[in-house]
Amino acid sequence: MTGSSAGHPRWTNKMLDELADSVSELRESVSEVRDSVEVLQLTAQALLQIATQQERENEARRAEIAEIRQR
Repeated sequence: MTGSSAGHPRWTNKMLDELADSVSELRESVSEVRDSVEVLQLTAQALLQIATQQERENEARRAEIAEIRQR
């Protein structure tokens, strides 16, 4: 930044262009992070569904085994 007559820093066109580039890169990075989070959420949801299904199957097997043992 360069000084202005009022003593406040003055932004040059080059600095503003660099800032705009940085903001664009930051927005792109944020978008990529959001996409990654969405994939993680979907993966976690799928894993929870699989775990729930497996737990149901395990309980059904345990019930079958208990029934067979009672015979």
